[in-house]
Amino acid sequence: MSIEFQKNVVQEVAGLVGPGWEKITVNIEIDDVEGEIVVSPEADVWYDGSADELRLDIVARNSFKKLREVMAQNDKENRAWTICDLEIQNDGQFKFKFSYDEPPRLATLKE
Repeated sequence: MSIEFQKNVVQEVAGLVGPGWEKITVNIEIDDVEGEIVVSPEADVWYDGSADELRLDIVARNSFKKLREVMAQNDKENRAWTICDLEIQNDGQFKFKFSYDEPPRLATLKE
């Protein structure tokens, strides 16, 4: 199902950082704004207990969009999530959390 796409997202994001990181955290909002899919990512990479901003490249952002699309296709109501939180540990473990709520950063574009 979507686990392959989740693993792809993890690989794309983790591939953006060099060695020595502890964890990576991502909060990404994806929603339809006036007929256009808009993506607003915020990500941090953690070294020795402190966070540095991580900029997601287009490939990583597109992997989140593909995951969202696949999950919507597999949803009984064809719902697409609007907010995704991802935490990746340096030992390879990862955890996704999805929400269908109004994405706060993108909500300002709809006003």
